[in-house]
Amino acid sequence: GRLRRYELLNQIDDYSLIATAHNLNDNLETVLFNLARGTALKGMCGIPVKRDRIIRPLLNCSRDDIEKYCKTNGLKFVTDSSNSDVRYSRNRIRKHVIPELAAINPALLVSFPGFIKTVSRDEDFLEQETDKLLEEAAEDGKYRIDIINSAQPAIKFRALRRIVAEYISGGVEKRHIDTIDSLLLNGGSLDLSSDFRVTSDKTYLFVEEKPKPLHQKAPQPILIVKSTITGEGIELRFENFSISLRIINREQADLLQKINREVCYNLLDYDKMASVIIVRGRNPGDKLRIKERGLTKTLKKLYSEQGLPQNLRAVNPVMADEAGVIWVNGFGADERCAADKNSKNCILISIRR
Repeated sequence: GRLRRYELLNQIDDYSLIATAHNLNDNLETVLFNLARGTALKGMCGIPVKRDRIIRPLLNCSRDDIEKYCKTNGLKFVTDSSNSDVRYSRNRIRKHVIPELAAINPALLVSFPGFIKTVSRDEDFLEQETDKLLEEAAEDGKYRIDIINSAQPAIKFRALRRIVAEYISGGVEKRHIDTIDSLLLNGGSLDLSSDFRVTSDKTYLFVEEKPKPLHQKAPQPILIVKSTITGEGIELRFENFSISLRIINREQADLLQKINREVCYNLLDYDKMASVIIVRGRNPGDKLRIKERGLTKTLKKLYSEQGLPQNLRAVNPVMADEAGVIWVNGFGADERCAADKNSKNCILISIRR
């Protein structure tokens, strides 16, 4: 939802600034949330005052100060009803964690901006040192391993992350960096995505495009008995895709869709499906009726219209039952089996590579 809002605002024109109402409390909640998830230093820097066209003029004002100003000047404001729901992590931080920290240090919000300034200064310095290292190591689109290895460990880690960051969907993890670090000494390659890999020849480290097979066969189909899908979920592997299926009730489905609207495309009505499901690649003549578009198209045409790479078309996961396609990765559920407001039991599909 947040990304969609920014996308809509950016479409208004090409020059206006977009001001948001993020405040000091929001920034503190963000830093604590990042800390709980094991962030690096960058996540401790909080919300930036300006990023591209987005500005946050109230970022150093507390929520209390803003509300007092509104009341003093007769300005109306709206409080989101979901803000009191502690099932959301940010709300739990706001209602339980921050009050405990404020009990330890009543000047928490007063001292917090100084903390942000300190860690941001250190982050900027480390990034500048990383820029220098990469500039020194770069040769014809590759990076000299001897120069990378000579760097201080913190800078080396950042450099390796920077080299591969744009090629890994979902973000670079420590395990990626550890593997790449071992490649510097031993040589070899690590797949970053379906299209790219990072390679070490022990002299240079570089990202290269993987050779694409002219024709890729679909993996062996996987049969699933519907009754084996439970609330605990089942996991399966299809080519390079990890697929999770689990049953959730209507209330859980509604809650997930509030957090992420995209979830609705990956929800199936358990009771509308046949007793056996098959996970497979595309078959000739496969069709999908997309609920929100109100039209039916062949998967061949959908893949072409969306520009799905040729090497993925045979392996992109498709779910079907005896009556036909019920779900396609990247396109969502077929209207016949899509969950709706009357669905009592839903199957939530989660997929990653």
